[in-house]
Amino acid sequence: MRSTRVFEILLLLLELVVLNGCFFLAVFLRYDDLRIENDLYYNYYLQLLVFLNLSWLLIAVLLRSYRMVAAAPIRASLGVLGQVILVQAAVLGVFILMLKGDYSRLFFFYYASSFLMLIFLNRIGWMEFYRAYLRNPRHQRAIALIGHGPVAQNFLAELTQHPEYGLRLEAWFADENQSHSKFSGAIESASLVGFDEIFVALPATDARLKKLYAAANSGLMRFRYLPDLDVHFLKKAVWENLGGVPVLKTVREPLELVHNRWLKRGLDVVVALLVIFFVMPWLSVLVAVAIKLDSKGPILFKQKRTGLNEKPFWCYKFRSMHTNNPHPEQQATVDDPRITRVGRWLRKYNVDEFPQIFQVLNGKMSLVGPRPHMVEHTAAYRKQIETFMLRHYIKPGLTGLAQIHGFRGPTETLDLMEARVREDVYYMENWSLILDLKILAYTVFLLMKGQEQAV
Repeated sequence: MRSTRVFEILLLLLELVVLNGCFFLAVFLRYDDLRIENDLYYNYYLQLLVFLNLSWLLIAVLLRSYRMVAAAPIRASLGVLGQVILVQAAVLGVFILMLKGDYSRLFFFYYASSFLMLIFLNRIGWMEFYRAYLRNPRHQRAIALIGHGPVAQNFLAELTQHPEYGLRLEAWFADENQSHSKFSGAIESASLVGFDEIFVALPATDARLKKLYAAANSGLMRFRYLPDLDVHFLKKAVWENLGGVPVLKTVREPLELVHNRWLKRGLDVVVALLVIFFVMPWLSVLVAVAIKLDSKGPILFKQKRTGLNEKPFWCYKFRSMHTNNPHPEQQATVDDPRITRVGRWLRKYNVDEFPQIFQVLNGKMSLVGPRPHMVEHTAAYRKQIETFMLRHYIKPGLTGLAQIHGFRGPTETLDLMEARVREDVYYMENWSLILDLKILAYTVFLLMKGQEQAV
């Protein structure tokens, strides 16, 4: 759609305007007089401005962050924008080290704070403007729908609920006596003239498909086929082409993309190093003393759990149970007598999980992901829950979407475990850096609040 391309180009230009505006605002706030003939301006800040513009443009194009997809949630667009910001920040750090420029920290504070606020507001506002543009019937593509089955009905419902898709139904041709408000008709008598696109929801074996395809081509109308995927595990499948053969992938995995894995790994390493250097030294001493005074036994507890691609690994925790535990594979409960007095506090505030930050640093785990289960539990649940093993396509995490939504603690029923798995699979299919940051922020809130159901 040509208008979409125009919106995408304008979005890139607007983002550059925001970037330059924030740069000069920061210069104005920080310096009284920074003229072009000033060596500080010419040697450092002018070079910085050129670098910021070129790097933003290059990274945005490489990550395709400017793409305008009306059917995608705004959160997804903000997630890609966040990735561009983080990549540019990393590259900017290297640039400043190489240039060895005497830049003002106050300048960067002014620039970063204003830029982060305005760039996200700009993206939200532009996406809303784009959707409002597509809701206007004058800017929508006139389409015809052919077919009457469940696929056609579902497509029709989507159009009704989401006018921002930019599709205006002008005619609906069906085999049976179906009607859609003002439009109805039989396929055999369909007059396929004057539409921008035709959407066909007929079985793949229907002989009329080729005729409709030819009619669309001769009438300069784009042909769209709505396949019947009335199978629950194919509802969110995505298409790939293997040469000339179309292939459906049943699971969408953003972390299959290399740059997404780098971004997630970069966040893991940065946060892990901060925690290890600034939190673990004093926290480890306090917890170790408390554990030793409270009960006999080691400070750390290790247990074999299932990790990425079903590979087992040793998961470490601060010990929160008595050492004479006859059933180590049994899940802990709220009033479990095996839990020590200190252990109850450690579990309530999730402090027992902190040693796993070292496993985040060495790559066995991630900050955010499905919580790892004991190997014995994995063997049991894979037989009972159809999608259970999907959660092992990504690294296990210190925290996860299921945990912040309350699916934690003992899972007495299979329904509770299925709910937890649904959250994990949703996270895997909808990963973004913004989603990781939201989960981490909410985890910190829960950490301070404390949770009785934590395990």
